[in-house]
Amino acid sequence: MLVGQPKLLKEVNRDIIKDMIFEEGPITKPELAKASNLSLPTVNKIVDGLERDGIVRQDGITGSSSGKKAKQYVANEKAGNMIILYYLNGAFRSCLVNAVGSKIHEQLSEVNCETGELALESAYEAIDELIRISEAEVRAIGFGVPGVVKSDKRITNISAIPGWTNLKLEEVVSEKYQIPVFVENDVKLTTVGYYHTFGQKHDHPKEPCHDMVYIYIGKGIGSGIIINGSLHKGFSSFAGEFGYLAPFEETEEKNYAQGGGWLEDKIQYFLSKNETGECGERTDEKYIHYIAASIVGYIVTLNPEAVVLQGKGLAENSISAIKEEVKKYIPEESLPGFYINEDEECGINGLINLCMANLSTTKQLVLKSGI
Repeated sequence: MLVGQPKLLKEVNRDIIKDMIFEEGPITKPELAKASNLSLPTVNKIVDGLERDGIVRQDGITGSSSGKKAKQYVANEKAGNMIILYYLNGAFRSCLVNAVGSKIHEQLSEVNCETGELALESAYEAIDELIRISEAEVRAIGFGVPGVVKSDKRITNISAIPGWTNLKLEEVVSEKYQIPVFVENDVKLTTVGYYHTFGQKHDHPKEPCHDMVYIYIGKGIGSGIIINGSLHKGFSSFAGEFGYLAPFEETEEKNYAQGGGWLEDKIQYFLSKNETGECGERTDEKYIHYIAASIVGYIVTLNPEAVVLQGKGLAENSISAIKEEVKKYIPEESLPGFYINEDEECGINGLINLCMANLSTTKQLVLKSGI
């Protein structure tokens, strides 16, 4: 409830109107008032302020030649830029992104992972270069990292950059640049990017898709969970770390809590064996069973409309084999749609979405449950 908090209420109303212009523009003040249930005088004041601050701009006039005309408003692409650094295979995909989420410039920035300090210097060099070429104020910096980002901002389980273990990257970089910084796990960002790009378009009886599970299998394994259209992270940001699933069979005495977990240990073993069929898809029966059993766990817990898979050796044949294995345990009417993601832009798009959402007062109010 925002009763008794007029300043916050004004910020929320301003962000509601700003977000509507960004997402629905060109749009008029009367249309904004009707869609937002705010009074026209309130909308007039907010839009005039946004225009004065350079956040939105006029984009023509609507109405017939004889009727009353109304100005249309759209987002001002030059209202401010964001810097995006997404770690992948020893380098940052570094992007300069404008206020409406479009990439202005992109470069590949090598990362020296020998120590945490050297990796930070690599990040600073990439950021400094993008700040140098940015023609607008940089309003946010976002990182996508291959590790768990805890609720207290610490990064853990980041084998690619071990020197960043327990580093509060968000605080360190924000203190240096005095700019808001946002850090998230790469698979969770890919989940968000995929959901906002494709999640509403699946040809499925239950569309639109509200609940989705995204599974990645590569050098590490992980997943992202969408519930009611938002990323679910759990109280310690551990939700989706399915590599830690308990054994499906008798196993040797070992503490799997250290490292990536029991399932990740097994999956990496099968990947290292490199027993593949045509087109590189995995054919080992245990490998298929382990993945299918994990998906069954997600289905009985979340009952998602879609399960999306990405990673090594996952092609149409192996997806079909996984689906057939899942069907042994799940009733037909409760089976989700199964999909493969081959779009490499989803992680970047998810990071852009994260930064834009965090820069909105209204969206910050719901970020505890997801993006």
